Amino acid sequence: MLPISTTSTVNIAYPTDVQLSSPPITGKFWVQCHNTDGETYATRDMDFGANANHFKNVLEADCSFLAGKIEVT
Repeated sequence: MLPISTTSTVNIAYPTDVQLSSPPITGKFWVQCHNTDGETYATRDMDFGANANHFKNVLEADCSFLAGKIEVT
């Protein structure tokens, strides 16, 4: 058997005319994670202003199969 390695990259394309909300966006969001067995997991709610470190910590805690396998910048 050969080990299998996968990676993914999420690219966000911004429109040419960026409009900022007024007032700034607030609220919470969550992320849905799918493991290789097809199981679906969801993170707890995170504040809209969550930084990359907090986002990574929540992903690794709530979708534990990602622990040590992701980089969030």
